[in-house]
Amino acid sequence: MRTPLLVVALLAGTALTACQAVEKTPVATPTPTISQPPSSAFVAGTCSLAAEDVLAVGRDTVRLGDGGDGKVDPAVKDSLRETQDRLAPLAETADATAKAALDRLVVAIGLVRVRADGNTYEPALGQELRTAYDAAVLACTTG
Repeated sequence: MRTPLLVVALLAGTALTACQAVEKTPVATPTPTISQPPSSAFVAGTCSLAAEDVLAVGRDTVRLGDGGDGKVDPAVKDSLRETQDRLAPLAETADATAKAALDRLVVAIGLVRVRADGNTYEPALGQELRTAYDAAVLACTTG
């Protein structure tokens, strides 16, 4: 009678191990994308100088995550810091058409960075950053 019990125990253990292995298999989630104009669409002057950085902010907005734990990927935080460092001086010297939009973008980046550094990021901040990004793209591609 012990032999069948041993066989059942071994089969149950094997089945449990197999279920755990299946459970741990990561599911690939699609990377969100954003439709962006080419950098060549940005008008000459400050906007064309800022084009790559403005577009980088747009790409970062889709990488911010849902804020469920208040954390932001360190690579996104680094990208936003570097981008803000380059955009801030450009915003200061921008013409009137682009200045307001670039200033708003720089401020929105700063708000996301402060909250991300404190692990208190919320999706509403990402939405504001996306809105500021959209405004900067509009201002810099329509002149």
